[in-house]
Amino acid sequence: LRQRPDVLAAEAAVHAASAKVGVATANLFPHISLSASLGTAAFKPSNLFTGAGSIWSAGLSLTQPIFHGGELIAQRKAAIADYDAAIANYQQTVLNAFQNVADTLTALNQDALTLQAAQDQAAAAQQSFSDTDARYRLGAISYPSMVLSEQHWQSAALTEIQARAARLTDTAALFQAMGVPSSTELANNTHR
Repeated sequence: LRQRPDVLAAEAAVHAASAKVGVATANLFPHISLSASLGTAAFKPSNLFTGAGSIWSAGLSLTQPIFHGGELIAQRKAAIADYDAAIANYQQTVLNAFQNVADTLTALNQDALTLQAAQDQAAAAQQSFSDTDARYRLGAISYPSMVLSEQHWQSAALTEIQARAARLTDTAALFQAMGVPSSTELANNTHR
C-alpha cells in the first residue's frame, strides 16, 4: 500500500512537518557561521600569481536570539502541532487504504461466488436447451417451447458474461486500491 499516491502524499507531509519542527527547534539556539576566502591581489601583474600576492581571510560569526517575546517557542509549539496533525492524517490515510483494499477483496469474493452460480446456471440452461432442441426435432414439443428454452439459455449466458465483467471491474479496482500502476502509466514511465 505504500505505493498508493495518497499514502505517499501523507508520508511526505509527515516528513515536511518533521523538518519544520527541526527548524523551529534550531531557531531557539545560537547560530554559528564560519567563512573563509582565498584570493590574490597585487599592484604589479607580475606579482599576481606569486606567494606575495596571495591573500586570505577567515571569520566566525555568532548570533543569538535575545528577545522575541516567546515567538520562537510559539513557532516550535505550532510546528509540533502541525507534525501531530500530519501523523494523524497519515494514520487515517493508511487506515482508509486498508479499508479500501478490504472492501475490494470482499467484492471480489462475492464476484467469484456470483460467477460460479452464473456459470452453473448457464451450463444447466444450455443442457436444457440441447434437450429441448432434440425433443423439438423429434416432434415431441412445439416451436414456441423450444424458442423459450433458447431464450432462457441466452439469458443465462448473458448473466454469466455480466458476472465476468463485474469480476474484472473489481479486479481492476483492487489493482487501483493497491496502488499498482496501470499499463498505460508503466508504458509512459518506460518512455521517459
